[in-house]
Amino acid sequence: MLSDDEISRLSPVQRNELARRFLARDPHSSASAGRRQRSLFLSLVAVACLVLLPWIVFLAFTLPKSYVVQRWTAVWTGFDVALLTTIAACFWAA
Repeated sequence: MLSDDEISRLSPVQRNELARRFLARDPHSSASAGRRQRSLFLSLVAVACLVLLPWIVFLAFTLPKSYVVQRWTAVWTGFDVALLTTIAACFWAA
């Protein structure tokens, strides 16, 4: 076991290597936690995509072929704001 004096005599490179080795042995290290979070995030995104596919097919078959809309600009602007918010949230989460 290394004493505090022995650790203080190590070079910065040696201390970094020692810390890397300790983290590699720790199953609860931040690296493994990061992998779990990334895996969870990717799973949620994959599930969202799978849920969205049947919804798109449903809309394609059930929406009317033509429709008169009074506030078309507001509809598309609102959609674009929602899309931007979603993309920004994914960026923040990643």
